[in-house]
Amino acid sequence: MSTKRIFALISKLLLILVIIGFFMPVCCNLTGPDLIKHDDTSFYGWMLVVAAVLSVASLAMIKSDSTLLPLITGIFVIAIFVIAHTKLSDKTFGVGNIMDALDAGGFMILYSSIASMVCAIVSMVLKPGK
Repeated sequence: MSTKRIFALISKLLLILVIIGFFMPVCCNLTGPDLIKHDDTSFYGWMLVVAAVLSVASLAMIKSDSTLLPLITGIFVIAIFVIAHTKLSDKTFGVGNIMDALDAGGFMILYSSIASMVCAIVSMVLKPGK
């Protein structure tokens, strides 16, 4: 198995952690489905649903060498957290910074999507090997 293929596989397997993190407490002891139920955070909950669906779609294409979906998922998740940080930083339930309000699931989603995106970029940069 070539190095390019290994990095492509790792980038897709890291997205399993995005799916797991969605069902863990993401922010303020609310899981991804719980974020959808609140008026203040429903937009971000739905965006996390899209990130989870992109992760599942990427895992469905695990046999292919395409790393476009993990790259899109990583960019999408980073955009979600940046938007949430700018829009919710003043009303994050008594916390001044959205990163201080994140729980284990939120950190798992953020860091695993960044790691997946890095592996996808490395896979795209590497030349096809034997």
